[in-house]
Amino acid sequence: MARRLARVLSSSRYAADLLARELGMDPAAFRLRNLLGPGEEDAIGRPVRVADVRQVLDAALAAGRWGAPKA
Repeated sequence: MARRLARVLSSSRYAADLLARELGMDPAAFRLRNLLGPGEEDAIGRPVRVADVRQVLDAALAAGRWGAPKA
């Protein structure tokens, strides 16, 4: 089960990267733009009941210095 989930998640990340590239967008900006937040509805109308993923991604991008020039 864990291996299948890992493959699905890896595939969805790859698809997001391809979509971002096709749209000429930064992959992180693409993900931020398409995240659902607490209280928003998913594709079938159910309210999302998760932590604020946007805060988590923002913190990860800041910690990794995403977008900063590479040395």
